[in-house]
Amino acid sequence: MNFSYVISQTDPVAVIAMQGNLLNKDTAQQLLDDVDRLAADGHANFIFDLTEMKLMNSTGLNVLIQALTHARRAGGEVVVACIPNKVRELLLLTRLNAVFHVYETLDEARAHLKH
Repeated sequence: MNFSYVISQTDPVAVIAMQGNLLNKDTAQQLLDDVDRLAADGHANFIFDLTEMKLMNSTGLNVLIQALTHARRAGGEVVVACIPNKVRELLLLTRLNAVFHVYETLDEARAHLKH
């Protein structure tokens, strides 16, 4: 399954719903460009909705880390929500669950960013 994403923007948060397999940086470059553009435009809070992610490797983790870096430089934050078990295991194994705020639902993630 190919990687794709959809961005829904509701101030002050942009929700990025990711789908498929994120295994190659080239497939995610447009996503990183979009994150940069949104952060530069003052929309620096992001929720990554991983409900429809099937598989992610270190490339996918790197994309999340880069998005976090861009958001924080712009005074924002990245939170991750609705993580499938395979991706959750990867976050635990790499200890990135301590770097990202992780939420079970989109509502919980939105509540965190509205503080």
